[in-house]
Amino acid sequence: MASKFSAHQYCLEHLDQSLKIEKKISECPVVASLKSVNTALTKLTFNPSSTVSEIAAVIAKDLSLTTRLLNLVNSVFAGLSVKVASIEEAIFFLGLRQIRQLALTTHVLEDMDAFMDTDIEVSSTGFWRHSIATAIMTREILTMANGFKDNDQYYIAGLLSDTGKLVMLHSFPDQLKASLDFNASSPREHLELERSEFGFSHAELGALYLEQNNLSSEIVQAVLFHHQPEKADGSEHYASGIQVADIISRYAGCPPGFESDREVEYGEWDTTYGWKILFSPDRVGSQYAKASVLRSIENLPSILHGLLD
Repeated sequence: MASKFSAHQYCLEHLDQSLKIEKKISECPVVASLKSVNTALTKLTFNPSSTVSEIAAVIAKDLSLTTRLLNLVNSVFAGLSVKVASIEEAIFFLGLRQIRQLALTTHVLEDMDAFMDTDIEVSSTGFWRHSIATAIMTREILTMANGFKDNDQYYIAGLLSDTGKLVMLHSFPDQLKASLDFNASSPREHLELERSEFGFSHAELGALYLEQNNLSSEIVQAVLFHHQPEKADGSEHYASGIQVADIISRYAGCPPGFESDREVEYGEWDTTYGWKILFSPDRVGSQYAKASVLRSIENLPSILHGLLD
């Protein structure tokens, strides 16, 4: 059996002063949502015998979740003649998959606001817009690549892929501020500039933080290598999905948070290592995936509007 991946061990071997870095990361806020996101709701939505009324009753206890739910359904289904006003109706229109994603997103966003208490001028909305877009596209890409086998872990991996930037903002603010001026031509180059300038990157910080918060080793490794999926031995599919989704999100008008923006060309995601790992050129699914990507890009604005605006 393959040994479980350890970000701690990897950083000990590859980073100078790794233990000092980990100590500073341990002083970051602990986000309970990373360990368990509304356990009662998750159990209900995965249980085929659960009724809409039971699910609605759990959601109704959470004012923030209820508000986001109604905003989301009325944004996604803006063409309806009458606004959706009840939780039961919203569940009917969105489906249980969207409900689980919404619960995860709502609680993580609110808990991670603790990282934003800083004098550095950064856009938390811009950060989360990119993170949610990446989460949505990671799930779509990996679901297609794995024969339409869906998994909530895909969404979680995408949503948390840039957690290291929040850690840098909280624990290494001077380095984060300096990174805002990087003029990188690609996400990978931005990562390499961080490593050369600071001795670490947001990928290492994110992986270490998520490991300290008991996330699965697959997600930890994928976050560590989300711009270098060819290095993610054992979690290359997760890392590949994130890399592809990150590029698509940038193209779709959701630039990365806390990072200089650059224009992404149409179809640039096809040239990434991640796309080549997931969709080899001789696979029929590659052409279908390209068409599906375009449909997903069209839907992103309404979903993000419902969640964040």
